[in-house]
Amino acid sequence: MGFSEQKNKIITGCLLIFILITVGITFSPILNNGFTNWDDSTYITKNPDLKDFSLSGAIHICASSYIQNYHPLTMLSYLAEYHFFGMEAFGYHMVSLILHLLNCALVFLMIFLLSKSNIVAFIAAMLFAIHPLQVESVAWIAERKDLLYTLFSLAGFISYIHYLNKRKVSCYYICLCLFFLSLLSKTMAITFPLVLFLIDYLFKRKFDKGSFFEKIPFFALSLIFIFIGSITFYARQALPVLSLTAILRQSVTAAYALMFYLHKILLPVKLSCLYPCPKIEEVLSFRFLFFPLITVVLAALVVYSRKYTRKIIFGSLFFLCTIFLVLQISPFANSVTADRYTYLASVGLFYLFGEGVRWLYSRIEKKRLFLYVIFAGLILVLSFLSWQRCGVWKDSFTLWNDALSKYSNLPVAYYNRGNAYSEQKNYTKAIEDYDRAIELAPDFLFPYFAKVITYGKKGEYDKAYSIIGNKGINK
Repeated sequence: MGFSEQKNKIITGCLLIFILITVGITFSPILNNGFTNWDDSTYITKNPDLKDFSLSGAIHICASSYIQNYHPLTMLSYLAEYHFFGMEAFGYHMVSLILHLLNCALVFLMIFLLSKSNIVAFIAAMLFAIHPLQVESVAWIAERKDLLYTLFSLAGFISYIHYLNKRKVSCYYICLCLFFLSLLSKTMAITFPLVLFLIDYLFKRKFDKGSFFEKIPFFALSLIFIFIGSITFYARQALPVLSLTAILRQSVTAAYALMFYLHKILLPVKLSCLYPCPKIEEVLSFRFLFFPLITVVLAALVVYSRKYTRKIIFGSLFFLCTIFLVLQISPFANSVTADRYTYLASVGLFYLFGEGVRWLYSRIEKKRLFLYVIFAGLILVLSFLSWQRCGVWKDSFTLWNDALSKYSNLPVAYYNRGNAYSEQKNYTKAIEDYDRAIELAPDFLFPYFAKVITYGKKGEYDKAYSIIGNKGINK
């Protein structure tokens, strides 16, 4: 091993250690957090399936779907944690933090293999590690599926890069197995094969029959899980009706969501666990046509960049491919925007940012110190925002109070905060929140049922019966 190679490995190790230490400090508040009443109860605290730590229990979990999602590997992780930690939230948060640390290391390694640059890998991995948008996936126990599917996806991409570089068939099969594990963690991994084509493109690999046929097993797995996802997602609801108006609305909404994510990545302020959904009349208004226009302009610039480099197309399409399913275009999307949807997708944009800094670094000499200061300041600001955001997930009250302090028209937030009050036997506050949720969304039935139960707990059965007899709850 030459001196320069040894020096490079030492630098790489030091940069990676710095990233992991920064992440540990930034996300340390989550270790003091508890469970929330947002899906944590369905997955863990009130899930009887986790009590059977046996082979038959594991088989039952693998054959079941939860909240219209099929992610058996994620549920098996909860099964193991419940066996060791029970109802102690610390253990679950510790596992989530460890998984995020592993993902940070994998991002560093993947970007280094793509760019052959410690600078690009460090910048991309650091931004991935500490960006406030990542907090939701790490601090929310019920969002374990994001951490796991990202872990296996990143490891799969790295295996594929080794396959291209070394032409080892074993790396190809390892990649296929990792992809399967990613699918078992979250159905959103079905776009994995598209990223493999992007890696081929970045490495200037020729698109021929060989490169296409080797992706067939990956697409076959994707089709299987698309079928499974469609069954579980639409098991209790009707299939969407397609029309010209619906297609137009979905297209405009997708453009809006895309611009939303770009805005939050560049300026991560006013983050929330829930965001207001644009109304149909808003989406079809002239004002919302601004979003498709900006999307078309950005797409044109990305296509134009191919004359100079492949990196911009790779980073942009990596972001688009990995977030595509939640842009309201696909049948799997069930909410317009959410911080967690950018967890893996942000890697593409952070890669571009790293490449941009490297390009700028190579063209300035006297002002490089200024560049260091700017990036150090950015790290400090993002770390502080993420550290602060971790405290929001402390419990149900801190979570929903934060959401309502930023967006006061969220019926689901009022409903969930009402449930938290009800669990503390503060029935007056609970009913106030249920009433507010009903006022904002009269067709939202859960607050009605919750009011019935709450009045029953208070012994006010007449009021409970009056709600049951109300035509609003019988719709």
